[in-house]
Amino acid sequence: MLKEYTKQRGMVVSKVTEYVHDVKLNNSAVKQEKKSTLVITVNDIGIDANSDAINSMSAVVALANFKFNALLADGKAADEAYKTIYNSTVDWKGADNNIYTLKITDICTALETAMGAVANILGV
Repeated sequence: MLKEYTKQRGMVVSKVTEYVHDVKLNNSAVKQEKKSTLVITVNDIGIDANSDAINSMSAVVALANFKFNALLADGKAADEAYKTIYNSTVDWKGADNNIYTLKITDICTALETAMGAVANILGV
């Protein structure tokens, strides 16, 4: 971070600019880097856990929740609705760029693990 201040030597006053190492900014950059490269493991599969991946997982879980509620509203029993929705599968790109077939419950686990890992990085 650049810091400007005035410095007086005898009768001469000059404006000085110097670099000051800002630990707070550096820590923020380190945390951001850790978050952007975060990978978690679910069922021995490495899954990206950066902001984009967390958003994608959240969308899948939200859609599954909507479909589950729709089945309940249509009169389906809760255990049957749960099995129908949360045991269904989706194709998901792993951190190694291979495609894996995961259950919705695996995506829920991945989302919870990713959010916990991000909170750990941020220290909350």
